[in-house]
Amino acid sequence: MGDKEYFSHAYLNASTLKMFSGPDSRYSKRQALHRLQTPRKPSPAMALGSLFHQAMEVGYIDASPAPYAEFRTKDAKAWKEQQEELGRPILTQKDIGTAKMMMESVKLMAPEVWDLARSQMTLAEREVYNHDHKLKCKEDLFDPTTGAIHDWKTCKAITPYDIRKAIDFFDYDLQAAHYLMTDTDATEFNFLFIQSEAPFEVVKVPAQSIIDRGMRKWDRAYLRYQRRMEGVLEATTIDPSWDEQNAHEDEDVEL
Repeated sequence: MGDKEYFSHAYLNASTLKMFSGPDSRYSKRQALHRLQTPRKPSPAMALGSLFHQAMEVGYIDASPAPYAEFRTKDAKAWKEQQEELGRPILTQKDIGTAKMMMESVKLMAPEVWDLARSQMTLAEREVYNHDHKLKCKEDLFDPTTGAIHDWKTCKAITPYDIRKAIDFFDYDLQAAHYLMTDTDATEFNFLFIQSEAPFEVVKVPAQSIIDRGMRKWDRAYLRYQRRMEGVLEATTIDPSWDEQNAHEDEDVEL
């Protein structure tokens, strides 16, 4: 099932719920519905992440760089707009090289993760719908033999400090809780952090110790979301650039 089908379901996903994770959330019902049903405009970091995900799924890099080094001419701008409308990532030769080195690093530094990703038993890019509670999520990797969800996160620095900061800043604990609530077949959630620059280290971080905190954040965010959707809690502002301002949640971690 592609993005079109996934976003046709107006079920709550983690990305939308993060909009309401803070007590000063100003998002409107219109903005929440837009996030639920509209694919994100690919950022450079999202483009690299998507390419890496594809490489891990099929085991090789299958991509071509953009035919333009810059997008200043009329033809270049038109090509870029067309790719964005189609939801296609705009890749550079550097992106392709980086994704290849990231893939090779997984093979070398985390062979067990590589074997998991290549296993015929593992389900990649798995879309899950919880119809009872109208929740949805898209899992990077799901191992049906253990019930474990594995989620890739790219970052520039991968020290324990940077990982803790990333989890707090991007509400990754809330995401882990949402995935486990959505997927009734899942029993655990693991983050797979990988550097997007040399030396491309890979670190597996089980989410067990932060699930309780993530569940508390999920409950609070869901209450705000419900109140906003029911019109009980009105948004204080409607900023047309809200999506661009909050695109950081899908960017590389740089803290």
